[in-house]
Amino acid sequence: MVLDRRFSGNFVNESYILGCKNFSEEFNGKPSISIPELRKSVEVWRTVINVGPAKSVYTAHVKAPPRVIVRVEPPILSFNSTVKKQKLKAIFCTRESVQGRYSFGSLSWEDGTHVVRIPLVVRTIIDDFYADT
Repeated sequence: MVLDRRFSGNFVNESYILGCKNFSEEFNGKPSISIPELRKSVEVWRTVINVGPAKSVYTAHVKAPPRVIVRVEPPILSFNSTVKKQKLKAIFCTRESVQGRYSFGSLSWEDGTHVVRIPLVVRTIIDDFYADT
């Protein structure tokens, strides 16, 4: 699974490609999800493309950043010869009202053979009037 970014003035289309044998060889720029100002909750959408075996099932595993709840919908992606592309949603919610620093986690997709880790970077904030920490 890698991130395919198509350039058109700025990055407009981001897609995870599932089924690559070696993530670092297939794509040197790793995908990530960054949220610099998480107040309460944010939804992040991605398109996922399977390039591995036609019949593949990937399960999401989340290591949430501290003070953040991360939920992925759907948590399982199933592909076959007719379903090669799917959309997923990652929902980020604060656990505490804390003016925070950047914290880190990961979202991994696993199919039993491949593991692709997507870095998560989140900074929780309460109010714009707080000084940067």
